[in-house]
Amino acid sequence: MAIAASFFFGPEWPTIYAHTLDTVQDKRFTETAGAIVVMAIVGGAVIPAIQGVVSDMTGSMQTSFIVPTLCYVIVTIYFFFEYRYDLAHPEQIEQNQ
Repeated sequence: MAIAASFFFGPEWPTIYAHTLDTVQDKRFTETAGAIVVMAIVGGAVIPAIQGVVSDMTGSMQTSFIVPTLCYVIVTIYFFFEYRYDLAHPEQIEQNQ
């Protein structure tokens, strides 16, 4: 199961990175936006610490996995709304290509 999950995480960052850079309206700032996206990857440092605090508070490592689950739910909701926005505004997709 872990291998299957890792398989689907592979295209995650390139997709997020490309989609974020497509939303930059003034293309002069694409490099700056790319740098900000790369520098903003602090989830790998912050989320495990929060998960550890939850584990210590509840006394259960299993319960602490609610933290990454909530993160995945938030990302899923974000991409659902982005997908709906893209469907409602196809002219922006064509303009960015």
